[in-house]
Amino acid sequence: MNLGSFTSAGDLINVVSTNKKGLWLELTYNNVYRVWNDDDPLVCAFVRNYDDKNVISAFTSVAKEMKDEKLKFVLVSSDSFPEFIKRVGLDDNEIPTIGVIDAKNQKEYFVPDSNQISTSTFKRWMKQFLADKLVPNVPELYPAAQYLLSHKNFNQAITNGKSDVLVQFFDKTNDDCRGISGFYDSLSQLLNPNGNVFIAVFNSRKYGAPNDMEIKNYPTFLYYKANDPHNPVEYHFTGDITTLLPFIAETQTSLPEEERSALLQIYQQSQEKRNPETDDVHVEL
Repeated sequence: MNLGSFTSAGDLINVVSTNKKGLWLELTYNNVYRVWNDDDPLVCAFVRNYDDKNVISAFTSVAKEMKDEKLKFVLVSSDSFPEFIKRVGLDDNEIPTIGVIDAKNQKEYFVPDSNQISTSTFKRWMKQFLADKLVPNVPELYPAAQYLLSHKNFNQAITNGKSDVLVQFFDKTNDDCRGISGFYDSLSQLLNPNGNVFIAVFNSRKYGAPNDMEIKNYPTFLYYKANDPHNPVEYHFTGDITTLLPFIAETQTSLPEEERSALLQIYQQSQEKRNPETDDVHVEL
């Protein structure tokens, strides 16, 4: 099978599987947390479906050729992830297109004319990116990405002086960390755009711990108050991640009353929807 001649999603997945060193499977709710917590720039093909053949053909061809570069190639469906499409600044009429999301440096780039994407033009554009010759489309990445913390930006984040910061120290191989990732991401989408409480993550499996801290269990949550960042308050995770909502509401020093009340209301609604037989909780943020 030629790289550019596929007729179904199955064919495309076969291409990805054969070249997994340089490619990532289509973005799904099972891998989204893992994907966006990678330090390597993400080369994203934003598509509506598998009929966007010019874009996908160029994407898969260049992914195979650049499999030894420090890049992750990701297919993002605008139907499955419409909110993410909006957060990177794309309108529906701009799909399909290809862009590079560099979360580590908080920059994003998009090909200048998605109607003219071909293997040769995309390859030339990617070589310009690798040579650091492209100008970012926007000065700052979508809100959630700036709260991926590392040793480099940790102290600056927690001592910002204006907003509280909740940090989850996580290990991506831990079952609990994987299990709560969807809730935690939704929480960040709820709170981060307002800038009153920042929801952040620190990849302890990759970076260890900042400031000679000792992290023994995963996930570990520490809440840094804007007015007292050197004495964080620990949230003790006991299996029900929804209890994080009243914890934030009671611990916070920077939330407006309406946001604080909204967290308590969401928590109350989740408890009302709890399944008494399975003890499962349904919560919508």
